[in-house]
Order: sequence, then structure tokens, then C-alpha cells
Amino acid sequence: MPVLHSENNIGQIDQLPISLEGIKISSKREKELKQFQKKLHYKFKNLNMLEKALIHPSFTRFNHNFSLNNERLEFLGDAILNLIVSDYMMRIREGFSEGILSNVRSGIVNKASLYQVALDLNIPEIINVGKNERDKNVHLNPSILANSIEAIIAAIYLDSNFDSVYKVVCLLIKKTVEEKLESEYDENYKGTLQQFVQKEYKTLPEYTVESEDGPCHEKIYTISCSILNEKYAVGKGNSKKVAEQNAAQKTLEMLKEM
Repeated sequence: MPVLHSENNIGQIDQLPISLEGIKISSKREKELKQFQKKLHYKFKNLNMLEKALIHPSFTRFNHNFSLNNERLEFLGDAILNLIVSDYMMRIREGFSEGILSNVRSGIVNKASLYQVALDLNIPEIINVGKNERDKNVHLNPSILANSIEAIIAAIYLDSNFDSVYKVVCLLIKKTVEEKLESEYDENYKGTLQQFVQKEYKTLPEYTVESEDGPCHEKIYTISCSILNEKYAVGKGNSKKVAEQNAAQKTLEMLKEM
């Protein structure tokens, strides 16, 4: 992925992949956009970039500038979002398989999840759509609102860099990621392991907290699973429950291979 606005970058792209020509922001609109920035926890260097991300194609009929919409930003934002979500999940769920990570990611980057993010940010009140479309409540359409989130993600990236947009996206999706990851434990690896160990070894698995790392609000627990005092696997997670389930899953996989 090309790095924009960086010095001494070989192959540097000087021209933005989108045009900001024709964007005019009134003083009233400027106040709205600056207020909206606070919800994003990001301050734009170029406020026109944010305005572009909030222009639905139907609005271009009003100003007769048909290139002045967020479609290209949406295209870029989709790719950036997938990369960030993938990287973020791999960092916080070391023991998850590719299959589980793919399932969780698809549940995060889909239109329904992004629509909820848009509602949390109150996008319907600030997105620009055509007058007829607003009369028909098009600005409340889940797909359109989800697309606007992808466009905003791209706008932040183009206005700054990958590190900045990574932080913003993680803040926006953190709650959703945790909920989706928790739901992956419906299979209840601990319960399955307990039944297996009781049947085969006439005992119960034991879980031991090996370490607790990180600040209080973002602790990462490392927990081991033992059977008859023999340690089998270690799991990690942002709660003891998640770490234990992770350790149980790994232990089950080890037992199946024995």
C-alpha cells in the first residue's frame, strides 16, 4: 500500500487518488464537521477530505459536479478496514485459527456492523444526500451509512498515515470485535474438554493464571491448562474466560493428536 505525504519516500505519490476540487464549506458546516471530528477522535488537517467522505452520489446532482462524491473513498476504505481488522484480531487473539479469524472479520466488516457504527456517530445527521433522497429518508439507508464509514476511514488515511487511521478504526470497532470474538465461544471448549477429561482420565482440567499484562483497562491474561498436574497448553485473552477457553481449545487439539 503506498505511503502518502511522507518525506524521502521512494516512489512517493504526490497526487491524491481523489479530487477535492469544487468543495466549498460554509462557516456553519465547518462547525458541524469540527464537532463531528471529536467523535472520531481525529482532527483533520484538511477538512475538505472529511466533507468529501460525507457526500453521497445523489448530492452531486445538486451541484452538477458528478465526481464530487465519496465512492472512490469508499473503495479505498474497504481495503484499509479489512487490513486493520485482520491485523488487530491477530494481535489480540494469538491462538485463534484462520477459520475463526475469517468468520469474525466477516462479521465486523459487513454492512450491518458498519451501519451500527454510523448510527453511533450520528452520521444520518451530517451526511450530504440529494434533497429528494433526504425527503425519502435515503440518508437512513443502512448500506449508504455503512459506505460512509468506509469513506471516512479512507479520508483519515489520506489526510494522515496508516498509524493514525489504525488507531481510529480500533476505537470504532473495539466493542464489535470483542462481541464477535466472544460469540465464537458458543461451542464452549471448556465444557467439551471437561467431558472428555472426565471420561478418559477420571479427573477435571485445571486452569492456572500464568501472568497478567497491560494496564487495568486492557489486561491480557495468560492461563495454562493442566491435566493430572501436567501442563498441556497456554491461552491468552483480554478476560480470564477468553484465555481459559483458548487454552481449552488448544488442549483439545493436542489430545486429539495423541
